[in-house]
Amino acid sequence: IETLVLDVPEGSVGSCINSMKKALANTEGKFKKSIKRKNEQNIKQLLKIQKQVIQNNSLAERIESFISPYINVNDYIAKILTESDPGKGDLKLIIN
Repeated sequence: IETLVLDVPEGSVGSCINSMKKALANTEGKFKKSIKRKNEQNIKQLLKIQKQVIQNNSLAERIESFISPYINVNDYIAKILTESDPGKGDLKLIIN
């Protein structure tokens, strides 16, 4: 078995290692910033959704029902009662 010995000056190896360490540290910093930016975007999206869903410390659906605009329009309740048939399992779409 032969051993190959290279005659490389120590200064250039140390300099190369330091250069690699700096490049690795720079890449690590960019990666951390990228993760932080992505997390901040996710948090902003969640807060935006939360503002839409929770109003005055309660769910928005608890404050106002979806049916309230229809109640007083063209006697909507009477229309539902005449069109409904509890004996059938049909689903009907009522359009004004």
